[in-house]
Amino acid sequence: MSVFGRLERPPSQTVRVAALAAGERLLASAHLVGGGWALATTARLVIVGDSRPDLDAATDTDTDTDTDDVDVAVDPASPVAHTTRDLVADPIPWVEVVAAALEAEVGVIDVSLVDGSQRALLLGRGYGDRLARVIRERVQHSVLLTRTVELRGRRTVAVTARRGATGGPFIQIVPGPGVDLRGADVAAAVAEAEDAVRDQVGLGPRSRP
Repeated sequence: MSVFGRLERPPSQTVRVAALAAGERLLASAHLVGGGWALATTARLVIVGDSRPDLDAATDTDTDTDTDDVDVAVDPASPVAHTTRDLVADPIPWVEVVAAALEAEVGVIDVSLVDGSQRALLLGRGYGDRLARVIRERVQHSVLLTRTVELRGRRTVAVTARRGATGGPFIQIVPGPGVDLRGADVAAAVAEAEDAVRDQVGLGPRSRP
């Protein structure tokens, strides 16, 4: 029996709103407490929610769906009913995700983003293992090489080569809390680390100002 024969999958309307690109595959999905879905695809994390919640909508009981790396096509006859007409999608490419941590006791996945913000995905106690694992795997897949610059006061800067949307590498610089990249000493240390990373992944020298 296929996994779809045993587990609930996202409503077709949810997948349409997520607007997966040609060739993009759905790897895992989870129904969020309070409504909405989190979809992990080969390219990104997509959080789909109601822009105008229907308070009378039925609450689904199955969460943390393992789609077992399936194609994006969704059966319109899915038994999962979605009664809200207005849905919005919050797509987050994997290169914008730094890490994901599961708080298993409460069923929350905390997703940390490159810009310093976070997304909290509430699935409910006992759920979230599969989705958290897929998120971590996709983030790791996007990372080619990381060099951490150690600064005074236990501050750090991560200089990372990551795979872009087309598969080609690019450099991403993520300062830790309290780090100002404009400082001369910080800029010099980061530039040295970037040169080393670029050389190791086969990128050309960085452009000089």
